Amino acid sequence: MLIGKYENLPRKFKIGFSCCEKHSFLIPFNDIGFVPVLKDGKVGFKVYIGGGLGDRPKYAFEYTDFLPVEQLLLCTVCNGHF
Repeated sequence: MLIGKYENLPRKFKIGFSCCEKHSFLIPFNDIGFVPVLKDGKVGFKVYIGGGLGDRPKYAFEYTDFLPVEQLLLCTVCNGHF
């Protein structure tokens, strides 16, 4: 969905998805990472932003513990400018 539509995202913007909380150990090393969650019967994601492994590695911080799946694209595009 992002290819060809949002050219203003930073170069090498890394987006990571995990299948579950148990297997999410690499998510905090991406620019933005998503871990699926179910909250009150609604599907969404726990979101981490700001990670990286470059010459100055940094661990991402938790942006929100629940983002509705409908807001996934908007969150990705807007956080590409943090």
